[in-house]
Amino acid sequence: MRLTIVNNTSGIVSLSSGVSISAGGSVYVDIADEVYNGEVLDSSKREVALWNEIKNLASKGSVSYFPAVKIDGNLASYLKTTDGIQVFLPASATERFVHLVIKVTEAFANGTGAQPTFKFGEDGDDDKFAGATLLASASLGDVFNLMGVLSANKRLIITATKATGNGTGAISVFGLTCV
Repeated sequence: MRLTIVNNTSGIVSLSSGVSISAGGSVYVDIADEVYNGEVLDSSKREVALWNEIKNLASKGSVSYFPAVKIDGNLASYLKTTDGIQVFLPASATERFVHLVIKVTEAFANGTGAQPTFKFGEDGDDDKFAGATLLASASLGDVFNLMGVLSANKRLIITATKATGNGTGAISVFGLTCV
């Protein structure tokens, strides 16, 4: 089983296997399926010790891990004139871990009308990851990170309500999913 290990700290995380993960970085680690599934528990085995170490670090919030089997992604920009449901990623037969990075490319302000709004979710739950207030009055250059699980057979959608009057606001969204 190939796992992606993500460092959630502001420092370097070093594993007993000799692998170091820089702040905010990630690495791949291979763990035998029988170790990952708990079928081999002999703590004298190097892989069992490494797997236990990863789980311990994850329980403290220092790292996150997930199977790295298939990764999909997208990059899209949404202007203040964007309106309605925008399909960011298509549906898949399996649930997927999702990570969205949203960067504000135009400050959000009402002006003489209303700033645009964006909700981040999936079919049937359009604000599963974040509601319409996430970007309210956000400044140019602000970055938001959203993570969660995208349900099987559901598209990742962004639901927009366009600005009115001279309201402003625009975003660029980078997203990854992995099974």
